[in-house]
Amino acid sequence: MFLYDFTIIDAPIAEVARALDADASGILREAAVLAGAIDPDRPVVGTRRERAPGWVLPVTWDGSGWPGAIVRLDGELEAAAIDPWHTHLSVSASVERPGPVTQSRVEALQRRHETERVVRAFVTALGGQILSSTTA
Repeated sequence: MFLYDFTIIDAPIAEVARALDADASGILREAAVLAGAIDPDRPVVGTRRERAPGWVLPVTWDGSGWPGAIVRLDGELEAAAIDPWHTHLSVSASVERPGPVTQSRVEALQRRHETERVVRAFVTALGGQILSSTTA
C-alpha cells in the first residue's frame, strides 16, 4: 500500500538537512520508537539529492518491531522550504504488511487505517526528533 504524510518543522531547511546528514538512521529509528515501535531495526538511508525546491532522501526499512507488523517500508523523505524559518517534510512510502490473502473490504480498510495511524505517529515524532537535533 502507498502512504503519504507530512509535517511542518519549525527550522530552516538547511538545519533539517544538517541534522539528517549527521544521523538520519538514528533519528528515523528514534522517531519509530516514539511512534510505538518496539526495538525497530535501523533503516538504510540513501544519499540525499537535490530536487527543486528542496531535497529528497531515499529510505528502505525492514519493518521488524513496528506496530501493526509492517514488514517493509520503501520510500523517501522530501523537504522543501516554506519560508526561511520553516520546512515542509513529507514521507512517501510503499508499505508491505502481512495479512490474510482473503479478507473483507471492511477488514482491508481497518488495516489501512491502522497503518495510516502508525505512519502519522511516525511523521509527527520524526518532526520532533529533527527539531530537537537542530537545537542540540
